Amino acid sequence: MDGTLLSTFTDPDLKEPKSVHVTLSGQVLVFDFMFNTILQIEGDGQRKQATVATSDNGVEYPLCLY
Repeated sequence: MDGTLLSTFTDPDLKEPKSVHVTLSGQVLVFDFMFNTILQIEGDGQRKQATVATSDNGVEYPLCLY
């Protein structure tokens, strides 16, 4: 909450990440603008849990989620 960097995450499925969202249940979602993907990352930021959605699911240039 104070802007302290907790972890750095890299993955070949991320080319141009645009946004990160933390759900009320604590899920961390990362949106990649160029690859049209939404990834779920472990809360500690160390590995990808799942690819939540892609262009096959209708995702096009994601910027945010609500």
